[in-house]
Amino acid sequence: MPNYLLLAEKINKNIKYKYSNNHFKNLNNLIIEIKKAIAGTELKFLYNFVNFDGAVVSFKNELPIRLDMSLIPRHKNEDEFILWLADFIDRITIDTSKGINA
Repeated sequence: MPNYLLLAEKINKNIKYKYSNNHFKNLNNLIIEIKKAIAGTELKFLYNFVNFDGAVVSFKNELPIRLDMSLIPRHKNEDEFILWLADFIDRITIDTSKGINA
């Protein structure tokens, strides 16, 4: 988890001033920053394509995953947001250095 916290802090610094009132745009920006941060590391996304804006708006009733935006802490609560972000990164990535059974 310490590696994910370090990544979350780095990403938080990069997105600090990019936040808007559009939650889906914020999530897409967050995914872009996560992709940048894990480039060249042992972490890889579990999913090849994530686009919350297009998927949620266009195919709202057909999505296999329900997204509750109220569970995401507000960015201004920085400590809580970083902890959430570290857990989010852990859940959407896989550490390839640990092997398949890790």
